[in-house]
Amino acid sequence: MGSTGEILEELLSVEAELHDVQDQIKILLDQQEKLYQRQSALKALLEEEESQASGCQQSEGSSAAKENWSGSFEWDSRADDIRFNIFGISSYRANQREVMGLEALGIPAYMLTSTTSKEDEKFIYKTLEKGEGELKVLYVTPEKISKSKRFMSKLEKCHHAGRLSLIAIDVSVLIAHTFLLFVLNFH
Repeated sequence: MGSTGEILEELLSVEAELHDVQDQIKILLDQQEKLYQRQSALKALLEEEESQASGCQQSEGSSAAKENWSGSFEWDSRADDIRFNIFGISSYRANQREVMGLEALGIPAYMLTSTTSKEDEKFIYKTLEKGEGELKVLYVTPEKISKSKRFMSKLEKCHHAGRLSLIAIDVSVLIAHTFLLFVLNFH
């Protein structure tokens, strides 16, 4: 084989390529998860339309009680098994369970990430800037906070309008990211 320097150079090249492949896999898994969410939403809309078409509508005076979807369910372990073993998704995105739980309780919650749909992103920005629409809890990735001038501008307008009551920052993601940068730069 070659000299130690050549081996080290090739090792660094392979590690960089592996890092790029991991990034590509993450993007594809995020895209897959987004498509499954959209698929579920479309199926639910289809079922709703079919039930309305078959005369299963409730009378105008009655209102359906909201179901409580918080807590654990008997199918949780099966869903986790399918998520991991079938779809290869190691975990829910950060705060994804929290958003789903809050929505199930009727609390308007959203996530603003690199995979947020343009429609949701537009709604979130409009709500932050003008106060139009319901938004009680918003989870934002550190990248959006640090790299999006648009988001910071909308957040500032929300604050000046008196519609911002609390900001909580989960620094664990930042610590992990900083550690990863240190390790990568150390090589």
